[in-house]
Amino acid sequence: CNKLNEKYPYPDYDTAAPGGIWYALPSEGRCDYPTGAHDCTWSYEHAGHITLQELEAKASWGSDNCCNGQCTGFWDNLYDVGQTQWRVQQAMDVFANKYTQMPRDLSWATCDFGWWKWYSPNDPWARTDPWWRDGNISAGLPDPLLAVDSLMKEKEVVK
Repeated sequence: CNKLNEKYPYPDYDTAAPGGIWYALPSEGRCDYPTGAHDCTWSYEHAGHITLQELEAKASWGSDNCCNGQCTGFWDNLYDVGQTQWRVQQAMDVFANKYTQMPRDLSWATCDFGWWKWYSPNDPWARTDPWWRDGNISAGLPDPLLAVDSLMKEKEVVK
């Protein structure tokens, strides 16, 4: 895991989710009761799921985020801290309304990864962010439509 507010090892800048935690859950580490051994670092309990369609329905109509003729404003102001917190609350509300027998508020999962034990203070590897371009994070983000178009072309070639 990686606490985004620690800004190390990545991302090393403020994000729209300052209290966020980035988890990496490698399949070889999954087990029923985590011990911390290299092959037993995490587990989960299925509690239910919500869909993007259910979530995006919570927002007013939008014009920039459309799929199959349905447009939503849910993802507007993507890098705004307040909007990100609102999206998290909406996800919690949708889940609570769908699974009324489950508690709405759960304790946050812990992140006890000590990066200072893993990464050397004199790490010779340069930390680079592939999405950061010209002082603007969004300038380097790939265009989703171009990515889909590229995948479609690759798929056509493979046929």
